[in-house]
Amino acid sequence: EVLFNSYNGNGQYIAFKTADNSGTCNIYIDDFEISSLPSCVRPSQLNVSNITPTSAEVAWYADNNVNNCEIEYKPYSDTSWQNAVRVSNITTNPFTLTNLPPSTVLSLRIRAICSATDSSEWTYYEDPIYGENLDFSYGNFAGWNSYYSQNTSTASSIQFSDWTKTIGDSNSMISSNMFLNVNSDTNASDVNIPNLKTIPSGYKNSVKINIYDYSTAIASKLTYDMDVNYSNYLLTLNYAIIYSNAAYNGFTGPNYSIEVLNLIDSNGMLIENGRVFPDAYYDTVGVNSPVGWNTFGSYTVYNWKPWTEKQIDLSSKVGQKVRVKIITSKPKNSFAKSYSYFTGKTEGFQEGTCYPPLTVNVDAVGSTYANISFDRTFSTDSNWIIQYRKIGDTVWNQVDFDTNNYILRNLSPECNYEAFVQTLCTDSTYSDSSYMINFSTPALYIDSMFNNQTAYLCGEYFYDDGGEENNHSNNTNYTFTICPTRKATDPFSVNRASVRFDEFSLGQGDVLRAYSGRSINPQTQLNIENTIDFTGNFLENKSLIANLSDTSGCITFNLITDPADSSFGFKAYVDCIDRCQRVIADLDTFFTKYDTLGNISNHLIKTITDSVYSSLDSSWTYNTYRTIDFCEGDLIALTAKPQFPDNNSHYNQSANNCIYYWSFGDRYYDTIHYNNMVGHIWTLPKAYKLELNILDTSFSYLNEVGCRSENDINTIIRIAQNPIKSVKAPAEICSGTPFMLNVGLDTNSTIVIDSIKRVEKMTGIFDSLVFIPDGPNCSSPYIETSIFFDEFLPNETFDDINDIRSICINMEHSFTGDISIEMFCPNDQRAVLKYFNHVGSAQMGQPVDYGSGCVMSPTNLPGIGWTYCFSNQYLDSARGVLSGNMIPVIDSSNTINHSKYYQTPVQNATSITSGWETPDLNGFNTLIGCPLNGEWKVRISDYWAIDNGFLFWWKLDLGQITTWDYQSSLDTVLVDGANNYNISNDTVIITPPIDTSGHFRYEVSIIDDFGCIWDTATYLNVAQSPILNLGSDSSSCTPFSIQLDCGNPDATSYLWLPNGDKTQTIIANSPVTYDSSISYIAQVTNYNGSIYCTSSDTITLFVNSTPLIPTNLNIEEQHNLFKINWQSNAQSYELYRNDTLIALTQELEYIDSNLIHGNTYCYKIKALNGICESDLSNEACKTFLDINTIETISFNAYLYPNPTSNKTILRVEGLKENALVRIYDITGRLIKTLELNTDQKELEIDVQNFTKGVYNIRINNSTTNITKKLIVNR
Repeated sequence: EVLFNSYNGNGQYIAFKTADNSGTCNIYIDDFEISSLPSCVRPSQLNVSNITPTSAEVAWYADNNVNNCEIEYKPYSDTSWQNAVRVSNITTNPFTLTNLPPSTVLSLRIRAICSATDSSEWTYYEDPIYGENLDFSYGNFAGWNSYYSQNTSTASSIQFSDWTKTIGDSNSMISSNMFLNVNSDTNASDVNIPNLKTIPSGYKNSVKINIYDYSTAIASKLTYDMDVNYSNYLLTLNYAIIYSNAAYNGFTGPNYSIEVLNLIDSNGMLIENGRVFPDAYYDTVGVNSPVGWNTFGSYTVYNWKPWTEKQIDLSSKVGQKVRVKIITSKPKNSFAKSYSYFTGKTEGFQEGTCYPPLTVNVDAVGSTYANISFDRTFSTDSNWIIQYRKIGDTVWNQVDFDTNNYILRNLSPECNYEAFVQTLCTDSTYSDSSYMINFSTPALYIDSMFNNQTAYLCGEYFYDDGGEENNHSNNTNYTFTICPTRKATDPFSVNRASVRFDEFSLGQGDVLRAYSGRSINPQTQLNIENTIDFTGNFLENKSLIANLSDTSGCITFNLITDPADSSFGFKAYVDCIDRCQRVIADLDTFFTKYDTLGNISNHLIKTITDSVYSSLDSSWTYNTYRTIDFCEGDLIALTAKPQFPDNNSHYNQSANNCIYYWSFGDRYYDTIHYNNMVGHIWTLPKAYKLELNILDTSFSYLNEVGCRSENDINTIIRIAQNPIKSVKAPAEICSGTPFMLNVGLDTNSTIVIDSIKRVEKMTGIFDSLVFIPDGPNCSSPYIETSIFFDEFLPNETFDDINDIRSICINMEHSFTGDISIEMFCPNDQRAVLKYFNHVGSAQMGQPVDYGSGCVMSPTNLPGIGWTYCFSNQYLDSARGVLSGNMIPVIDSSNTINHSKYYQTPVQNATSITSGWETPDLNGFNTLIGCPLNGEWKVRISDYWAIDNGFLFWWKLDLGQITTWDYQSSLDTVLVDGANNYNISNDTVIITPPIDTSGHFRYEVSIIDDFGCIWDTATYLNVAQSPILNLGSDSSSCTPFSIQLDCGNPDATSYLWLPNGDKTQTIIANSPVTYDSSISYIAQVTNYNGSIYCTSSDTITLFVNSTPLIPTNLNIEEQHNLFKINWQSNAQSYELYRNDTLIALTQELEYIDSNLIHGNTYCYKIKALNGICESDLSNEACKTFLDINTIETISFNAYLYPNPTSNKTILRVEGLKENALVRIYDITGRLIKTLELNTDQKELEIDVQNFTKGVYNIRINNSTTNITKKLIVNR
């Protein structure tokens, strides 16, 4: 509220300022108008200043028509103004309020009195008013008790310790002149010591104790009991001591003491054991000039201690009573004066409004609660805040409450907590924090104390009432609720409780039931495998999860136990899972490939099942995973296809609301927001694990993040690489002669390929020249060199000794017996490759043996390093343990064929006899458990002077570790051009035409089962073969002769079989026996200087008899067809229907299905023996009736030509209904669809636009499903 009565004239405006995350905004309102002004305007600009313990100055602004003002004040803690003190008829401004209660926080308000009947509204002073704290010396020491004792005996000195026993506690009049003088607030009025006439600045009033008495020993005691709070916790005492002496009888100076005692018993009794000054202050024996004291001389010599200030911090005593006790003494009666001055004050928070509570305690702790109690700082404190958290958490939980004995609930069992309390003074004002308290909750047992209770758990266990060791109780019926922890500000739980029973064993008569939510409701009863009453061991290793639809996320249990018997019970773990609808990461069934030629194609993602045999238990395990197979250099586009099995149960989920986190396995990652496609190129041909994590943001408005997928998509990237290693030199063959082109691993193959099987390995290499220091003559007797791996999965370890294939070191050294060689993995586990035994003068490599040295120099140069490999797998010509006794020079290893490798020695050997030079093929087992990623080191140590050496390089070959074997197997070999055909997937027969010769190139494509095509070429040198043509076979119904000519008049040789003639022409005679034949073979050979080419041709001469006329012609009607049969012994037969030739067959029967209902069909048969034929048989006729759907007996399909380069013909027989012809490439991608009708016998397929490769032709209808392979060549 703003009062405008003090603002006049132009230039006045109202300004508002707002602030948000984007900055500040100022709004100005000008030319405003006050529509209604009260007749008596209330005062404004109220201010309070110059506050003393009992007064305060008040100032304000008031209108001119105000006659006077009224002020009211009250304790700040009072909520009502009913009992406020009112001061009226105030006509001065500012005005000083007097007689205020000291050490009190006040509230104040003022109003204007304009007339007897007109007054303004009250104006309130917004901040509390604090009175200054009283000095101890103020107000004639009200509240002090004083005691004294005196002794007139001169026999002995009375020390301070004696006086404390003799000073009585009977009250004495404070006004007694023998005891006490009260001086003014500024003047101590000392007549002997001018320096002590004035009280130190900041203090008010002083006390003069013991006065002057010459003849009496006196001790005086002042006590004051005070309640310590934050307004008076700082106690300052200031004192001065004076004594005079005569020069006889000696003297002892005064003793002086200040004590502060705590209230420590439960009855409020003060126990005097709280000295705060050191002992020197309690028993000080006066001397003429004590150290630190002053002297002043006139008639009498005075020793005096100047004003000395002692400040005591009583903040640790806030909330307690403290007794301040001052004791002074003149211990001996003599002609000496002794007296003291004393003043003091307390201080506290002068401008604070809010103080933390005192002495916070944890009085009782249960599994889910803790009782917090504390003392109020001020009696008016009524509201507090406790903040608590599990130790280790970063977020504090907060609870508001209005009692200083509060039970903090909803804690988690078996947890360590820390907490602090703050006073809530206003809605927006908090005190500082109390000191931190720590407490631990015990385990949660479901017992009678927890019946009908709720626990908020996350990551904790709970048990039956028998605990973890004992059986549960019998005859119980407990209902309890387990809820996920949540913030108090959440409208409902963003988590669900998931309760997993690690142990569960209920006996006869016991049953546990569970319900989603906070109560027992049959409609929300939870079940597993349709079981709702959980008994026996049913729930062991099973989990119950609160329903998605339940906003509490809780599970309520009802446990009923048998009236008589008890059993083991249960142990359950509570996890808090997001109240998410599930999102399952998945891929589409295909991926898109962009190859290096710019071709785009879709390919199926395969599912693979691998079988793994274990020799330990002779068992097989099966691993199923998906693979994305493609070729080196391809760019791959992947499509995520998340699954939402709970969609619309609570909210709608969509792939468009997801963020996709891709990990490609090659240390590259991509995050795609709200788009489920990604592209990537893998640079190395190997296997990679593809990972996809999906964040569904549909739930983020509740849990601020969303819901993540938790499954593994179990997908491997597999990349094929070009397998072609070599192609043989051109072969020389004769035209017309088949050439077998084969592709394989064998070096005799035409095209040699590498093993397409991928077995991953990691190899690291250190490649730098390093001098090996010469033993103890150098600052370091060894060198360490390192290689680093980071290709492995995080936390992946060395688990199998076979995972190290080899470690090879290229070095030279002049006395091998001097050195040891060790390998260290990243966590410094060690494998010894060679022990130092100082035995053996053999050299390694070819050293330049200059004797000694610590660095490489012109006189200490490297020789030639040889490679020494250590392996327990490559055992071809194994050398055993490397030894200095292998004189004169230790042989190197062969890294080409992995032979002559050395083995590891016994790892725990301590001598030659225990294994320094004994091979141990399990030597690398000391590295089991090593992390794979990190620094691997080789240490070479030289333990003896004189000889030295150099390290040139070393490498470590780690075998297959968490990678995937795979083989992009050879599928097909294609050869471009005609005159070739495949006889297997790896062999092609090439036959150069008989009439060709020269040097020919054949383009060869090797296709693997990933669909990758790898192109190369081979060459043939073709020599011309003789061309023979003896003509067609000849036949006659009578014997005959014929002249045969094989041509090629310049041939090297001729040979006729079977008669052995060696001429170009012969006369050939047919057989003289009917129904017989004879074949003549002509062989002609040419020689071109390097190769003999032989060609041959065959002609057969037949003599046939004329067959008899077929008899017993019969027509048998079967379902929808005629079966015609007859009797004859001829070679073949012509069948005529209605005088038309319809068939040529070698069988004695024929099926005619091309019939029409109601037609009459007449059949005749002619017998054939070669060119000799009989007359037609007698005619047989039959009418065809009741014809139904025509069915075929069988179906056949043929492709020709195959292979082809431009088109092929699909010929079919027995097609009984229309069919679809689909063409697929080798990856299963549909290329083309054609239709085939029943009246078609042939279908032409154009493949001119097909790429080279293997295709599947599938013919399909309701009764037929046949696939034929077609090879397209170019």
